[in-house]
Amino acid sequence: MSLTDRLIKASGVEHVSVLSESEIYNSKDNIPTPVPALNIAYSSWPDRGFVPGLTIWAGPSKHFKTLFCLISAASYMVKYPDAVCMFYDSEFGTPETYFKSVGIDPSRVIHVPITSMEQLRTELTNTMNVIKRGDHVVVVIDSLGN
Repeated sequence: MSLTDRLIKASGVEHVSVLSESEIYNSKDNIPTPVPALNIAYSSWPDRGFVPGLTIWAGPSKHFKTLFCLISAASYMVKYPDAVCMFYDSEFGTPETYFKSVGIDPSRVIHVPITSMEQLRTELTNTMNVIKRGDHVVVVIDSLGN
């Protein structure tokens, strides 16, 4: 048995593998939005969008950060009809009509009001502990700055 094989076998991590064969590292799902300029911002291509991972929108108040997040979440939810949106909310300024305006069915959104970073950390940890590989969940945090 090679050293690589022995090291992989010794790991307790579920999806450990050689990088070139990694099902996690090598599978990048592309989610285009209906807004070409937003797709360019995400991927430098007008017909491609974002890939799963972390995206942060930062800027002054009233510069459409929440809208960009919701357009992206809606695109993910269109691609995956079984997807659920976890909406962690510290601002309490996003009405249900805002979700509907970008095509998000509010019955597929779980609203989690948060009032502190510690509460957000706890709630995110609880959420991540129940999500399984292959579940379709998009997380929006609005906002870390508040």
